[in-house]
Amino acid sequence: MQITIELVYYGLCVLVSVVVFLLVGIWYVLPHLSKLSLPAALVPLLLFSAFRVNGLYFLIAGVASADIPKGFAAPTAYGDAVAAFLALAAAVTLRYRPSAGIMLAWIYNVIGSLDLLNALAQVVLNGVTPAHFGATWLLPTINVPALAVAHALMFVLLARGNRAGNS
Repeated sequence: MQITIELVYYGLCVLVSVVVFLLVGIWYVLPHLSKLSLPAALVPLLLFSAFRVNGLYFLIAGVASADIPKGFAAPTAYGDAVAAFLALAAAVTLRYRPSAGIMLAWIYNVIGSLDLLNALAQVVLNGVTPAHFGATWLLPTINVPALAVAHALMFVLLARGNRAGNS
């Protein structure tokens, strides 16, 4: 892949998003959520993560470029949709059956993280460029960094268990 000015701009957008979401997560979100019980702390992160269903936009003509490689678009879109429904199921389950919800949160977090890594691999393997994203450019430059931070925060909370908050 040739380094173009567009790729540099795209990379800068991703980098700034990662840094900003990471700082917000560490400085504001994690300290607040750490005061809550584990189920209560996970629910907002899972509900936010359910918005990754927007990855289906990669399959909509006119939203993503018509030239977007299908080897990237299809697995990324469907992987995001599956992860979004797992996140939603975990959030709802946490409200009614916390122990089962925590197990689903672990499942979502592992599968969702692997899905993000797969999407990044598919970008490289399929030669996806910023121009391929079309109007979906917000997904990889804003949503993906935010989701990556949400995953990291969930891993921290899950690893700590209920030690940080009240049951």
